[in-house]
Amino acid sequence: MKQSAKKKKVFGASLHAVSNSSPAAMAVFLYVIASVLETDDKNHRPLLVLDGIDHLFDADWFSGFFNILQPSLSETADVLLLCRCKPPNPLWRLRSKQQLDVIDEKTLAFNRDETISLLKQVGRSNAEAARIHAETFGRVSKLLPFISGGRH
Repeated sequence: MKQSAKKKKVFGASLHAVSNSSPAAMAVFLYVIASVLETDDKNHRPLLVLDGIDHLFDADWFSGFFNILQPSLSETADVLLLCRCKPPNPLWRLRSKQQLDVIDEKTLAFNRDETISLLKQVGRSNAEAARIHAETFGRVSKLLPFISGGRH
């Protein structure tokens, strides 16, 4: 018997739009987020993704928003914060409590063996791939020209 696919809840809103609202509107927004993420299904773990929050760190309302959001989330939900810099102290303190994990550029970079394996697939020698890794530090954006054959 074929199992039907579970429907995923998708919720989108602009924090910039909400940020210009009254505190009551912000509270309603947070309530909606918390209710969307609430589940009793042990096999389904909701995920809230907030992208570009580095643009919001300096906003007067951000610290209050996050201080309300964090305890509002159930323990069965995850939050993924996408930003281009390290978060400020209200968020960074969560790392010491092992409630925040940071995936940075170094984590995403290819190690030496991965770089060699990748570049072998496009015809580069081991020595050449090792040299390219030393030059690029395994950063994907720096490896792309070598993969496409543009640089030697």
